[in-house]
Amino acid sequence: MEVKYRINQDKNYGEIFEDIVEFSANYIMKNDLRSAILGISGGIDSTVVAAILYETTKRIYGIDPEYDFKFFGYSLPTSTTNSKEHHIARMVGWAFCSQEGYTTPFFSEHDITDISDKVIEDFQEFYGLDKFAKGNIKARLRMMYLYNKARENKGFVVGTDNYTEMLLGFSTIGGDALADYMPLQYLWKTDVYGIARYLVTKYKDAQDWNKVAAVTASIEIPPQDGLGISNSDMDQIGAKNYFDVDHILYVYENFMSEMIYDFSDFIKSEEYNVLTQMYGDAVSNVIMRRRKNFKLNLPIIYKRGWQN
Repeated sequence: MEVKYRINQDKNYGEIFEDIVEFSANYIMKNDLRSAILGISGGIDSTVVAAILYETTKRIYGIDPEYDFKFFGYSLPTSTTNSKEHHIARMVGWAFCSQEGYTTPFFSEHDITDISDKVIEDFQEFYGLDKFAKGNIKARLRMMYLYNKARENKGFVVGTDNYTEMLLGFSTIGGDALADYMPLQYLWKTDVYGIARYLVTKYKDAQDWNKVAAVTASIEIPPQDGLGISNSDMDQIGAKNYFDVDHILYVYENFMSEMIYDFSDFIKSEEYNVLTQMYGDAVSNVIMRRRKNFKLNLPIIYKRGWQN
C-alpha cells in the first residue's frame, strides 16, 4: 500500500517566497516599523529568513525610497556553537544584511559565552542543571539580546521557527519560540529546504555568488541547536532526516484530523503499518514527541466568572 498522505513536493517555492516578501513589506509599512531584528545561527531556517528580510527591505525601498527601514542581523555564539555553523552565520550576515546606500552590512557578532556561563554557574549552585536547562538559558539570553536591539532600533524581532518544530515542541519557551513575527511558522521543514533551493537558483541567475555560497552552505550543514544539548536535531528527534520526520507528521496529522479517529485507531491503521516499514523506530519516536508536546496549548488561561 502507498500511504495516501504525502507532502506535495511540486510546490512553487518561488511563488511562496515572493508572497512572504510581499506580506512582510506590507505589514512593516502598515505598522510603521523601522527595523527587523534577526538572530542568525547559520542554520537553514535563519538563512531563509535572512533572505526574506533582505528582499523585503528592497521591496520597501522600491515602494517608498524615503521609508527609513533597516534589517539588522546578529550572530550570538556561545562555547557550544558549532564552528562551521558560526562560519556560515558570518557568510549569511555579510551576504544578506546589506542595504543600498550603506557600505557596511548591518550585521554584527556578540559572543555571549561569558554571560551564559555566569548565569549557568549561579543557577547550578542552587538548583543543579542538566544539558537541556543549560541550553534553554542560552536560548533565552539570545532572545533578551535581540529584544533589546529591537527597542534600541524601533523594530521588531523576527523568529525562525517552522511548522515541523512547532508540532514537535522543538523550541525554547521564552527563547527561539518567542518573536513578533514568524514568517516560516506554517511551513514544513521540507518547505524551508525547498525555498532554500529556489534561492540558490535565484541568486545564481543574478550571479550573486556570496548569497549562493551562504545558502548552499546552510543547506548542506546538518541541523543542530547549537546549545550543547546534542550533536544534531536528529539525535534528539530519533530519525534520519527532516524529510522522514515531515512525512511521518504529515500522515499522522491528516489521519488524526478526522474526528472519528483517536490515537488507538492510528496505531492499528494501515498508514501506521506502512510508515513503520519505511522508517522503523523513527515513527514511534516522532509520534511520541508530537503527542507529548504541551507547548501547542500554551498559554493556558483561566478567567473566573467569564460566563458573567
